[in-house]
Amino acid sequence: MKIFSKQRSILPSWVAQHLRDFSFESVYDPFSRAGAVCSFFKRKGYKVIANDLALSFYWWNKGVVENNGVLLMPSDIQMLCKLPKESVDVYEDWRGKYFTPKEIHWLKEWRKNISRFTGESQETLFKRALAFITVFKTINYWLSFRLFDLKRKSFSPQEIFQFYVNQTNSWVFDNHLKNEVHNQNALSLTPLINADVMFFYPPTPSGYDDSDLRFLLWERWIRENPEFHLRDLIGGDEGRVLGQSFKDEDTYLEAIDSFLSRAGHFRIWVISYNKETITAHDEINRIIKKHKKIEKEAEIKFLAPERSILERLIVAK
Repeated sequence: MKIFSKQRSILPSWVAQHLRDFSFESVYDPFSRAGAVCSFFKRKGYKVIANDLALSFYWWNKGVVENNGVLLMPSDIQMLCKLPKESVDVYEDWRGKYFTPKEIHWLKEWRKNISRFTGESQETLFKRALAFITVFKTINYWLSFRLFDLKRKSFSPQEIFQFYVNQTNSWVFDNHLKNEVHNQNALSLTPLINADVMFFYPPTPSGYDDSDLRFLLWERWIRENPEFHLRDLIGGDEGRVLGQSFKDEDTYLEAIDSFLSRAGHFRIWVISYNKETITAHDEINRIIKKHKKIEKEAEIKFLAPERSILERLIVAK
């Protein structure tokens, strides 16, 4: 499994560019991942609704999409960064493979300390979310050294944690609207959502298994289950549901059609995907035309290590 990969290379500003001729007030992303599209449109003054089955992305969106003003304060950071005690823990198998012994102890202690944000008030939940995001950014920093030397790091765990707290706090923005975040199966949730625009970037045919190591370890750390597999987010008896691993493209396209058949109440669809992931472009157009009229089509190329990525975008109404 790759440390760094990117399922969604979409540029939110590029999406917005192709929506300039349309009037709308709200945007829904049923497979939001880390909420880049929702965060962008939130800052542009639109109501946004993000959904993802992964707990990690739910907490990410809770912290920066739904949260309009709660920050981690110095007293919170002091509580989160209490010195860890030496002990064996559930992350023992990660020692030396992904993280140093000291980092393993900090991961354990941060997870325990985040649980001290008790209660279900919005402020408590937002602080918990911001702390989860900060730990992900720290994991991301640490894993970059796995390619070279686990011990060759310039900052202590406390220093890098503080740095990422400041960065995460800076992402919090108040658009004075009641934005929403969900952690549900998109197939059942989508008919219940009210919004003008649906931004639909379907999971790849490999489903939730097509995630990089950073997000897998983060999901496992949040769940305190080092054996958790993202494929378990959707059970094998769910039928043809996006997020599963599909063996053939026809079945995958049937799942896309099934999903879109439940999304007809959104006035505008913005559908995007990687052209290397989905090759049946004519079939995608045929499925869309069963439900909406295609108003725009566009492509953009992203440069990536050793290759370029071609993204396709369709606006339908």
